[in-house]
Parts: sequence; structure tokens; C-alpha cells
Amino acid sequence: MLITTVPKSGSKLLKRILFQAGVDVSRMAHTPYRPDAIAPDGRALCLIRDPRDLVVSLAAYADRAGANVQAMARVARSQRELQNIVYFGKVTNQLSAFDGWVSDPRCLTVRFEELVGPDRGGAADVQMATADRLADWLDVDRDRMRAAMEAGIDTSTYRRGVAGAWRDEMAPELAEIIGELSGEVMRAWGYR
Repeated sequence: MLITTVPKSGSKLLKRILFQAGVDVSRMAHTPYRPDAIAPDGRALCLIRDPRDLVVSLAAYADRAGANVQAMARVARSQRELQNIVYFGKVTNQLSAFDGWVSDPRCLTVRFEELVGPDRGGAADVQMATADRLADWLDVDRDRMRAAMEAGIDTSTYRRGVAGAWRDEMAPELAEIIGELSGEVMRAWGYR
């Protein structure tokens, strides 16, 4: 079973949940869509996340990694140009590269927002329904998957791990730009 995740979509969270549920995560990677990545009768699992939250996560990661956003800001002529330079080329390209997984019937698509409980911006009923879908798809015990899902987030490895953080951390104009640049994928993924 191929397990693929869009970068900054909650890969560590999914890996922890699956590992605790007894799933082999050795084939987990950021694998862009290729129909031949899995056998015709094979299956895959893909984790996606709201592109606006991806940008928030990517920006925080770049800041921690030492990207010099201030120097870039002095060079950029406008806010829109800065955002294009820093984030959107990469985010828009990465979303498009994973889009095929969402529509491939051999792949179960799970959203980050479905993995987190109410304390992280999700809903308990959705989280447990997702645990059941994962258990059935991966052929593991539902109770074990539910327990792994309820174990939640190890906060020592996440900046915030919250669904919808973009609403608090992103200017409305920036959310609009993301919508313009990745609107087609956002609609296909159910985020618009």
C-alpha cells in the first residue's frame, strides 16, 4: 500500500496514527501522482489539507528554517509579488502534482481536518468516521484505529496542528490570492 501526503499536510500526524494502529508506514512519502505508482489492482492512501493552511504551515516552516523573508520583502515591489515569490509557486505546483490521487478510485483521500478532533478545529464524529474509513481501507481493527486517532497530536512535534488556522493567521487578501492561484484544485478537493 502506497501512502502519500502533500508536504505540510500533517504527514507526521498521519504516520503516528497509522503506526499506532499497526499499519506498515515504510512506503509513506510525498509521492506526486503517477498512475503507475501503484499496481492496477493496488491501493493507495493520500493525505491532503486546505491549501490556505498549507501556506500558513509552509510560511512558519520557512521562517524556522531561516528563510530571509525580510530581505525578500525589500526586493519585492508589492505584497502580491512577495507572496508569489515566497509561497505560491511552490504550493500551486505541489497541489497540482497530487491532484490525481484525489480522483483515482484506487486511492482513499483523507483530509487533515478529518484527522484532528474538536480541540484542534475538527469534529469528533468526523474524526471517528474517518478512523472507520481508514480501518476498513487498510484492513485493520476499527477499535485500534479509533484509539490511535483519539490519542491525538503529540504537541512537541507540531507548531499548532490546527485545522482552519489560516482564518486567524492570514490576511483576507492573501486568502483571496490563494483562491485565485489554486481555486481549481481547492474546488476539486472540496475546499471551495
